[in-house]
Amino acid sequence: MTGSKTEAYLMSAVRNGCLNHIRKMQLRERFKHLHPLDEADESRPLDEVLAELDQINAIVEEQIEEPQRTIFRLRFDEELTFQQIATRLDMSVGTVFKYLRQCINRIKSLI
Repeated sequence: MTGSKTEAYLMSAVRNGCLNHIRKMQLRERFKHLHPLDEADESRPLDEVLAELDQINAIVEEQIEEPQRTIFRLRFDEELTFQQIATRLDMSVGTVFKYLRQCINRIKSLI
């Protein structure tokens, strides 16, 4: 009887671990589609890239509301993961992703 309880526990733990891994992979894929990297950016002059970064920073400071601004700063300035941001701000990872997506979409619309 103890063996079957242990086996059931281990099966549940493995299943939950797999589901968590799949969710994490899906979140990464959603983010990649949200903000794809453009290979043409690599050949742009440095002063052009820096000017665009300055423009983005100005938009974030002047036109992005909280908590999107904080999430943007934590993600891109402090390079925290979605989970770390969620833990720090006491919100779900999905909420962090949603706010970051809103922020990026707003920035794209203003550039």
